[in-house]
Amino acid sequence: MKARSKARPARPSHRRIFAAADAQYVAMLEILVEKVADHIANPKASRKPPLGPMPTARQSHARFGRNLCAERRKAGLTQAELAKRVKLTRARIGALERGETDVSMKLMFRLAAAMDTSAVNLTKGL
Repeated sequence: MKARSKARPARPSHRRIFAAADAQYVAMLEILVEKVADHIANPKASRKPPLGPMPTARQSHARFGRNLCAERRKAGLTQAELAKRVKLTRARIGALERGETDVSMKLMFRLAAAMDTSAVNLTKGL
């Protein structure tokens, strides 16, 4: 009887993940610098938050979860496939998508790399 070889899913290399994370981090910093420059140029206009009051942690988690779900579907992945790529359980991916748990920066970049997207896309609207 011939032994079956199990094909491993392709995992991005560490160098690729860190390069993507660095580029995404720079993009996030550029957005922050732009907002600070706007505030310095016109401090009276920036006193009032443009989007209303700051969201609560629960609202932020829910927004991140909706973004994660949308990006996962756009990538054509199931929760189980994404979980396997980032070495989590499917239940944890589901909890992240429902906004029940917090996400670290490291995990956010791993999720983005596994879906070939940007961490900025996962944090839209936060």
